[in-house]
Amino acid sequence: MLKRVLRSGPVLLALLLSACSQHPTPVEPIGVEATYRLLFNDALVGNALFILQIEHDGSYRIDAFTTPAGQMQRADGHEVLESSRGRIDSEGVRPQHFEHSVMTNEQTEVSKLVFDWDKRVLRIDGKKSKHAAALPPGTQDHLSYLLTARQLALQGKGSVKLQIASADANEHTQLQVVGQEAIDVPLGHHDTLAIRRLTSLPNEIRALWFDTGLSPLPLRVVHGWAGNTVDMQLESLSQLPVRPH
Repeated sequence: MLKRVLRSGPVLLALLLSACSQHPTPVEPIGVEATYRLLFNDALVGNALFILQIEHDGSYRIDAFTTPAGQMQRADGHEVLESSRGRIDSEGVRPQHFEHSVMTNEQTEVSKLVFDWDKRVLRIDGKKSKHAAALPPGTQDHLSYLLTARQLALQGKGSVKLQIASADANEHTQLQVVGQEAIDVPLGHHDTLAIRRLTSLPNEIRALWFDTGLSPLPLRVVHGWAGNTVDMQLESLSQLPVRPH
């Protein structure tokens, strides 16, 4: 399944917009709820719930809730909640707020990112420190980059360079269309478009697979390194009601 991605090089809604700053073109609203199974070296280690809402005005919200399962399930629990809010406009996907929470027993660790696009400043409130950094164009968070990858999948060709920000470090990434590939996930057999995610680490394999007619979220996401593989596979998908225009 990864042969095409591997041959193309080392590694592992959204909508293409046409707008002007004064009169942005309305976008088609989207609401989906997706569940994934998380595998580590083919063993079940977690379950994830993703909820995506895109409104008529281009504003979006993605929430992702991950819980351990299988051999990773522990009595004390270990849950991760991530949330990204922002807007899709003529400049692409622009996150505004991102929050990452890790919950263990009664303790919760939270880190936050605030994207100030007017001042080109990224405000970081992390576990170790609070500080501000420069905000280059195209910067994404760990959830919003999925919408940028979706835009690329809708184009069906090309590549895009971006920076994925977190409270700890920023990662320079290139998303590049590989081509059509049929894959099997728990939801079934699908014809997809494969996108590889290139980073500065030469021995990584990172890739995403989209069925643009089925879901704005990927059907599969893979990260491989040093003989290990984390594999996120779509298990269920449902449409959510959207607010009327």
